[in-house]
Amino acid sequence: MKIEKINNNKLRIIFTIKELENQNIDYQEFMSGSTKCENIISSLLFIAKDKLDFDIKNCNIEVETLEVLQGNFVVIVTKYEKKTSILKPKRKQGDIKNNYCIYEFSTLDSYLEFSNFLKKNFQDIYIIYQKDSEVYYIYNKYILIISGNDFSENSIKIFNSSITEFATFKSCSPILVSKIKELHNENLILNL
Repeated sequence: MKIEKINNNKLRIIFTIKELENQNIDYQEFMSGSTKCENIISSLLFIAKDKLDFDIKNCNIEVETLEVLQGNFVVIVTKYEKKTSILKPKRKQGDIKNNYCIYEFSTLDSYLEFSNFLKKNFQDIYIIYQKDSEVYYIYNKYILIISGNDFSENSIKIFNSSITEFATFKSCSPILVSKIKELHNENLILNL
C-alpha cells in the first residue's frame, strides 16, 4: 500500500486486490463499506497522522473508493472542518428488505450482463433473484421489480453493490409497482 498526502486536506491511498486479500477482506466487502473496510481505512488514517501529519481530529471526512484498473484501487480521503457543511453525492440504493424496488436497465444487454454476473459469482443470490424478480420492457427501458423478503443482510449488501454497476435505482413506491403491473396486464408491456 502507498499513502500520499496530496495537500493539507487530501490523502491518496493506492493498493491492490492482493493486499486486500492479505487483510482477509474480499472485493465485495471492501466496495460495500463493511466493518473490515472501515477498520483498514482507520488504521491507514492512523499511519497517515503519524507519518504524514494528516490529522482528522475535529474534522468531517469523505472517503471515495475507485477501482482504477482491474485489481488496483485508489482511496481518496478528504477532510473538512466541522463547521463546513458538505454535500456527499451517493448512489441511490433501494431498501429491498421487505420492499419492492424498481431498477432501470438502459439496454437488454445490461440486464443480461447483471444476471450473468450474479449467476457466475453469487449463485445463492442469483437463485433468490430469479425467484423474487420480474422484468418488464416499457418506454424503451428494461424495468426490474424485485422483492427482498428472502435476502439475508449480507446478500442485500452484495446485491446493492453489484446492481449499481448495471442499473439505476428508481423507486420503492408500491404505487409505481402496481402501475407497471397494471400496464402489463393490459398487454401494453412485454414481460421478459
